[in-house]
Amino acid sequence: LRTLFLNEEGFSFLWYTIYMDLEIISLVLGGVAFLVLLSLGVPELAYYFRHRFQLQPARLHIFLVELPRRTSDDRKRWIEFLDFLALLRHPVSLELAVQAVGANSNFYVAVPDHSLIAFEQKLLKLWKGARLRDTRGYTFLSSHGIIRSALVRPSGKSLSFSGARGFNFSSVNEIGEGALVQIIPFRSSPTHPFAAVLRIVSSALTDAHAEEILGDLTSIFKGSKVERPRDFDSFLKNVLYRGVSKNESVEFLMDDLAEVCEQFQK
Repeated sequence: LRTLFLNEEGFSFLWYTIYMDLEIISLVLGGVAFLVLLSLGVPELAYYFRHRFQLQPARLHIFLVELPRRTSDDRKRWIEFLDFLALLRHPVSLELAVQAVGANSNFYVAVPDHSLIAFEQKLLKLWKGARLRDTRGYTFLSSHGIIRSALVRPSGKSLSFSGARGFNFSSVNEIGEGALVQIIPFRSSPTHPFAAVLRIVSSALTDAHAEEILGDLTSIFKGSKVERPRDFDSFLKNVLYRGVSKNESVEFLMDDLAEVCEQFQK
């Protein structure tokens, strides 16, 4: 899984061929099922079934993003941007990460191939002077590291914040330590229009330090629900593949998630 996180170019040709066959089969089955459900007059189920198949893995481009410094208008920009991202056929992953090779925190996005042009145009329209640099991927996991993780959910209807400015990466300061804040917004159904997955992962050479890093990053969500994933293997697979699962996703207020995303800016 640590290798798969970098990108899809390292996969074997045999695996890629099998994957493409399965992708084609799932699309065909999804299309047939969608038409059947639609003909039966159940648009809610049709939407869900179509969206379920749209959340399958797609070829991703990973960009390092540099946004202008924050201004008072950025909250509105993020709300508009998140609303746009949630409408895309495949989800886009927004990631604030410190690599496990000793570096500062950087803002990355993982964008499906067919959404690339629309994504870039929207980002540059909202933030004049923003820069995108295509990368071959990155890793925040050490080959010998201990991994700790959490899901963040609203307490009640909204997230609660500690009032601190920015995520605290101060305890990530050695080679072999890394951390990730990952947000994947999407639309779950017509009646529940906006949902997201908010994941936090830490990696360090000892269990105690991995816990310290995780605690520092989640401290911004004082009063919110910070839960350990029940199935760690599935959780980590979803992190690396930028996947969405029903057990991890939850409804967010757009303004709350926009406030979290503002912390991705310097």
